[in-house]
Amino acid sequence: MMQWQDLFSSNILDRGYDYYMSDNILEIHKVSSRLIARVKGEHDYHIEIDLDHIENMTCDCQYYQSGNYCKHLAAVLFAYEDKPIKAENNEIDINYIIESFDKYQLQQILKDLSCKDEGIKKYILSLSQNISLKHEHQRIQDIFDQYRIIDDLPEVFKQLNNWLVLGYNEECFELIKDIYERLIKLVKQHEFFDECQKLIEVILQRCDSSLYNMIYQWLINQYDFDNQYPMIENLLFEKNYFDSDKLKELLLMTYQQNKDRQDYYSQHRLNQIKQWLNQF
Repeated sequence: MMQWQDLFSSNILDRGYDYYMSDNILEIHKVSSRLIARVKGEHDYHIEIDLDHIENMTCDCQYYQSGNYCKHLAAVLFAYEDKPIKAENNEIDINYIIESFDKYQLQQILKDLSCKDEGIKKYILSLSQNISLKHEHQRIQDIFDQYRIIDDLPEVFKQLNNWLVLGYNEECFELIKDIYERLIKLVKQHEFFDECQKLIEVILQRCDSSLYNMIYQWLINQYDFDNQYPMIENLLFEKNYFDSDKLKELLLMTYQQNKDRQDYYSQHRLNQIKQWLNQF
């Protein structure tokens, strides 16, 4: 270890030595090459010292925060020099370690951990993102009532994506239905329908059989020969999420019911049904 005394003024060294001799060091641990200590003062001060790079040491006292090495740091170094301790193999008090970090350090630790561990990320998200369906339905209603669809709906989709990561499949489906059924009253096509479709596809890949059947039944109920709803038809007929035999029955029945209609739109829809039937 370098001559650490050179980093301190003689006055601070004297006060630090007196501090050490007055038993003001409450606890001191060595973790790898770092000293972690708690020192008595107006408050309990938390100390960290890197023994490999001795100039890298911190204290949360006001004197250190003003840019000076303080008597608390000197006291800990005198204690270690007088009675060197071995690095601890056993786990030391985690509460003490956590309390030694400041707000910025804790935020950075959580960010790093959430990037490295998906489970920790989900847990952190879950702490602040528990779903209240009543609240979220009201939020969606307010967005539509106040015509803030373009500005605010993207944030709702972002929130839904986060909840899907946490496994809130059924709750998200209920909210997507709400959005879709409000949108369809305003427009037939919009990029927001694409967002709804993407979210439903994610749910279909993860959900249990009960929710799967619920989604299927809802899509069937939304299907309408006289109104072309691309999202509904994409999910039913363009993707391979559902039983083709059941869909074939639905299409054949719809075709039989409408085959005698001669208007251009109906002929277009009948040709579309033929194409879907050929895919199965």
